[in-house]
Amino acid sequence: MLDVGFDVERFDLEKYKRAVEKALAEIPVENGAVTLEALWLETAIPEDILVEVVQGGGLELPPYVERIVTRDGRVLWERASSSHPAGEDNGGGR
Repeated sequence: MLDVGFDVERFDLEKYKRAVEKALAEIPVENGAVTLEALWLETAIPEDILVEVVQGGGLELPPYVERIVTRDGRVLWERASSSHPAGEDNGGGR
């Protein structure tokens, strides 16, 4: 077997993770939610891999994406609640 010097499965998930992060800029967000179906339509990544990427953590998502849900409403990922109340400036780049 050829030793390529890195974990191929981890490399592949990183590639999918980058694709999901890029696609999120183009996907419509409703009430802070993006559907798994919308991610699938935008990326053509199989749903089982999307679920693994989303639930695996480490995604850098736009601040307006609060959660990723399935078609039937099951939450796959949800942003941890902020320590800043809604509307309070957290000093981010102003």
